[in-house]
Amino acid sequence: MVCSVPILVSPVDPGVEASSSKVCNLGIGQLSAESGEWYTPPEWIERVRHVLGSFYDPCSSEAAQSVVQADGWSVMGLEKLHWGPAWFCNPPGSCRRIDLGVLDKDGKPARLFTQCGNLKRCSCKLPRKFLERAIQEAKQGRPGIFLMFSVNQLRTLAQLARPRVGVVHLAVPQKRIAYLAPVTMEPKKGTSFDSAFLYLGGRVRGDTFADTFRRAGCLVLEESVAL
Repeated sequence: MVCSVPILVSPVDPGVEASSSKVCNLGIGQLSAESGEWYTPPEWIERVRHVLGSFYDPCSSEAAQSVVQADGWSVMGLEKLHWGPAWFCNPPGSCRRIDLGVLDKDGKPARLFTQCGNLKRCSCKLPRKFLERAIQEAKQGRPGIFLMFSVNQLRTLAQLARPRVGVVHLAVPQKRIAYLAPVTMEPKKGTSFDSAFLYLGGRVRGDTFADTFRRAGCLVLEESVAL
């Protein structure tokens, strides 16, 4: 049954406001939610665990935890007081999307980003926000590993204030990571971007990170930063 209903975006992030122009009346057949999450494969989780031991996952889900099995986790940990003694962060690329069940003017499925209220592209900048928070965690003595879903995020790191966290390591895998699809938990094929693991923390775990990820075939770059 197709009915016409108003869709009003209610932002989860208090720092993001939905424009009143984003309130739509559309013929909706079936609404389905889609997240901007791609889950980390188990072999990379094991390398993270080898470096950090126990860790907190600040942006996860019950499905993801079937693989990650972190000692603590939250869905959206930007407001969390702290990320435990150590953390691993694979941030969502966007807020959740709802399939509106209709086609847009270009003949493509119309989707609404539920947090920012946009129809075309998410403006939440969640990867940047999580990276900024990760740097703050490391500054406060809580080391961790941040998974950059695209090496283009290095531009974001360069734009931020120099992270005075002790050691910064960057590990770039030889091949593109086959992330797990949220619903099927099967590896996604044809990933169109190159990822990188960013370690922020002390020297001892930094050395373990470099050794572990080099053994996995990664190119590892290091920068020492004065505290």
